[in-house]
Amino acid sequence: MTFKARTTIEVSERRIEDMLIGAFEGGSNDWIEYVEKISESGNDWIYKDPFSDIGIRIHVVVDFTTVEEEDTFILNKESLQKGIDAMSSRQSRHFSDMIEENDDAITADVFLQCCLFGEIVFG
Repeated sequence: MTFKARTTIEVSERRIEDMLIGAFEGGSNDWIEYVEKISESGNDWIYKDPFSDIGIRIHVVVDFTTVEEEDTFILNKESLQKGIDAMSSRQSRHFSDMIEENDDAITADVFLQCCLFGEIVFG
């Protein structure tokens, strides 16, 4: 018989920023075509409150798209939470590396894919 322990782990905004930087600087470059900032309020000052009303539209390289013909995905506060949930439940090794700051470009790529797709889609 086995038992599961459920716990709550808080992920700091800094860790999220680190993962996004890692993904955009190299971890996810093979499948991202380009990104563009979007804002519901027109606020361009992203560093004041980075995840409030600002999102990022991510365009996936169409040749690699295997996610139901979509090529554009939105990264915002809700999708970041979805990514944390998916990564912690489905990619526990990578999630542990992120929390323990033992991450690399692969960890960052896994995080971004969990945010956008809920799973690893690209290799």
